[in-house]
Amino acid sequence: MSSIQHKLKIDGLRGVAILFVLIFHFFPEKFPAGFIGVDIFFVISGFFMTKIIFTDLDQHDFQLVNFYHRRIKRLIPSILTVVTLTFLVGYFFLGSHAFTELSKESLGSLFFYSNILFLKEAGYFDQHSLYKPLLHFWSLGIEEQFYFIWPLLLIWIFKNKVNRLYFLIIIITFSFSLNLFYFLSGNYNIDFYLPFTRFWELGIGAVITLVNIKPLKISLSYFGTLLLILSLFIIKDSSQYPGYIALIPVFATSLIILADDYSIISTYLYSNRFLVWTGKISFNLYLVHWPIIVFFFLFNAEVIKHLRFPLLVLSYLLASLIHYFIENPLRYSTYKPLAPLLIFANIALGLLAGFSYMNHGQIFNKPVSLIEEKNIQQITWNDTSDDLCKKFTSLNTTFCKIYGNKNNITVAIIGDSTANHLGPGIAKYMDLNKEGLINLGDGTCPIILGLKENSGWGGPRSKEGKNCVQDTSLIINYLLSTLQIKTVILGFWLHEMDFWGVNKDEVGVARLSTLIINEANLFHRHNIKTVVTFGSPYTNADIIICMRPTMSETSFCKNKFYLIYEDNLFNSLQRKLENQVITFNQAQYLEKLNINYIYDSSDLLILRDDHHYSYHGSALIGEKLIQLIK
Repeated sequence: MSSIQHKLKIDGLRGVAILFVLIFHFFPEKFPAGFIGVDIFFVISGFFMTKIIFTDLDQHDFQLVNFYHRRIKRLIPSILTVVTLTFLVGYFFLGSHAFTELSKESLGSLFFYSNILFLKEAGYFDQHSLYKPLLHFWSLGIEEQFYFIWPLLLIWIFKNKVNRLYFLIIIITFSFSLNLFYFLSGNYNIDFYLPFTRFWELGIGAVITLVNIKPLKISLSYFGTLLLILSLFIIKDSSQYPGYIALIPVFATSLIILADDYSIISTYLYSNRFLVWTGKISFNLYLVHWPIIVFFFLFNAEVIKHLRFPLLVLSYLLASLIHYFIENPLRYSTYKPLAPLLIFANIALGLLAGFSYMNHGQIFNKPVSLIEEKNIQQITWNDTSDDLCKKFTSLNTTFCKIYGNKNNITVAIIGDSTANHLGPGIAKYMDLNKEGLINLGDGTCPIILGLKENSGWGGPRSKEGKNCVQDTSLIINYLLSTLQIKTVILGFWLHEMDFWGVNKDEVGVARLSTLIINEANLFHRHNIKTVVTFGSPYTNADIIICMRPTMSETSFCKNKFYLIYEDNLFNSLQRKLENQVITFNQAQYLEKLNINYIYDSSDLLILRDDHHYSYHGSALIGEKLIQLIK
C-alpha cells in the first residue's frame, strides 16, 4: 500500500464528507441526508488516530504529551480564528440576548463540551438551530472527548498485552448498545449528542486498522461507495438519528478505507484533485460555513435563499485563507512555546466569553438594539409553573401557577398552553392583595371532560395522551372540591381539534360544543361562572429574527396574523355556545384593536413565538377578559 496514494484517498473521502455536510446545510431540501458526512468524519478520525497511536506504541515511540501537543497545533489555530471572528461579528450585529447565547456557545466550542451544552437545548435539526452560529461544534466536542479517553485506553491495552481486536469490539458493542437504548426509548437528543452513544462510530474506524482482507479489497471500494450513495436515499428521518440506521454510512466508510488504493474508483473518484483539495481544507470548511449561514439568516432571512451558492463560495474562500495562512503555518511551526501560547489564547478568549455570558452580553459598551431590548423581557416566559402552586395543589400538571392571594383564589384558568399564556395578563388587572388566580393545565390538552378518544398529543396510549385524560379529571375535581372559585376561564387552541379526536368539521364542532356546555353546566351547578375563550393569533414570522433591527420592517415580519384561520369553525362554535356560556374570540378582538401583526404601534411584541402571547399580548387580552367576568 502506498502511503501517499492512501492519504490521497482519505483526503478525497474527507472531501466527500464535507460536501455532504455543505450541501445539506445550504440546500437541505435537495440533500436531506447530507448530515451523514459527520459519520464519515468520525470513522476517519477513529481510524487515523488509532493507527498513529498503535504504530508509535509498537515502535516504543509514543509519548502522550507529544500526542496532545500535535493535537493542539492541529486544532486550536483554526478553532480560535473561527470562534474569534464569530464572537466579533456577534458583538456588532447581535442583540444582547442573542450575544449572551453566543457567548455561552463560544465557551462550549473553546473547551470542547458543545455537545453537552446543546444536549439541554434545541435539537440539531430544530428550527432554532438557525440561531446558533456555533452549533456545529457539537461534533468536535465528541471527537475531542474521544481523543482525551482513547489514547489512555490504547496505552492500557498495549501495556497489559490485551487482545486489541477483542477489546475494541467490546467497546464498540457497549457504545452501540447504549445508542440503541436511547434510540428505542425515544431519547433522540441524548442519542445524538452523548459522546458514549457515538464512540462506536470512531471505534469502528479504530478496528479497521487491525483488519486485513486482501482478496476482497478491489470490490470493497465499489460496494462501499454504493452503500454510501444508497444511504443518502435510505436515511430520511433526521430527527431519529443515529440509531441503527447510522450503521450504513459507517460501514460504507470502513469499506472504502479498507479498499485497494489503486482501484478505479479510488483513483478516479476519491483521488480526484478537487475532492482531495476539498478534503485538505475540510476542517476549516466545516468550521466556517455554519456561522456564515446563521449570520446571513439572522441579518435577513428573506434574502438568504437567493444567496446560497455565493455563500458556499465564500465558505471555500474563507476556509482556504485560514488553511494556508493560519492553520498550516502554525501546525508545522517549530517554535517551541507555540502550544502553550495557543492554550493561553484559548483560555483568554474563554474568559472573555464567560464574562460576556455572566454580564448578559454587555461588554465594552456593546451596541444595543432598542427593539430587542424592550422586547426581550416580553418573550422570556416565566409563568409556566411555580413551586408554591405544586405544593399548594399537589397536582403534577405542566402548568401550575398561582398569582396573588392563595387563600382567596376566585379565578381559575384551565386548558392548554394557549390558556396558560393568559395568566399574567389577567393577573395584571386583578386586585391580587385581596384575591388570587390559579392557572392549571397541560400542553395540547384542552381540559374538557369527555375527550377520551385521542386526547393529548400523540394519542391516548402516549404519555401525553394519558396525562391529558387523567389531569382533566384531577383538575376539575380539584376546582370543585377544594377551592371556592367564582369563575373558570377555559382556553384552548382550536387548531388542535384533531389531536383530541374531534374532526375539523361541523360534526366535530357540534360534539365539542356539547362537551363544553356539559362542563360549563357542571361548574354552574357549583355556582361557578364559565368563560370560554379561543382564537389565539398565528404567525409564520420568526419572533427572534424579527427583533433584529434589520428585519423588523421587512415583509417577513410585517405579515399579517393568521387571524381568520378556520374562521368558520370559530363562528360555528361561538354560535353553539353563546346562549349557554360566555365566549370570547381573541382573534376578532385583536382585529377590532387594529392589531394585525407581531408588533403593535409602540413596537412591543404581541407574540413570543408563532402562537403564544408575550406578556404585552397577554395583558391586552387579559384586560378584556377581566371586563367579561366582572
